[in-house]
Amino acid sequence: MKFFLSELFILSSFSSFSQNLLVNGGFEDENICTEFHVNCAPEGWISTADTYNNFYKIPGLAHSGQHCVAIEAGHSKKQYMRTYIRSQLLCRLRKGNKYRIEFYAKSRHAILDSAGIYFTAYDFLFEKQLHYRIIPTLYVANAMRRPLKADTNWQKISIEYTATGKELYLTLGNFSKRDLTGATGIPLEDHFFIFFDDISLTPEDPNEKICDDWQRTKQDIY
Repeated sequence: MKFFLSELFILSSFSSFSQNLLVNGGFEDENICTEFHVNCAPEGWISTADTYNNFYKIPGLAHSGQHCVAIEAGHSKKQYMRTYIRSQLLCRLRKGNKYRIEFYAKSRHAILDSAGIYFTAYDFLFEKQLHYRIIPTLYVANAMRRPLKADTNWQKISIEYTATGKELYLTLGNFSKRDLTGATGIPLEDHFFIFFDDISLTPEDPNEKICDDWQRTKQDIY
């Protein structure tokens, strides 16, 4: 009976307007690396580099919960050194419908404006073009409230997006055409990091229902 009630609650929550089309947006569900028997990555999200090194569980660092992820936006000594994180959507977005993308981001550097969101119909891990030449679907600078460059705390990013109907994957990263160069200003640190947490993608239309095969897709993602 308890199991039935929990399943009923999940189903009812996914049929409501607050449904999140991204899994594990807070990165709290951890994937176990069988080779090392350690928690090495957030379930449902994959990095173009070593996910373990960009998956943080440091007290007080996350916006909420215990985990957050980081992408490398640049490197002091390596040209165009960048990493990206991506996740598959539970449902393909519906052409012409509006969606709300929200997340929290922070950086020790004034580089949030160059962070972007890239929707694709294919897995970004198989992207063939040079990453720094990609024009993202949206820049963080397109947010309703542009992030403050001098603010190194968590900042909420909220963007409205009209779907083309081809969106199956979402990728986050630095999509600036210019490379980050010079010292980071942090002792013994050569990476320029941007941190992300509490990511959601929800329909603006409260009557939009989730697709019929979302449960099967979620199982595949996990």
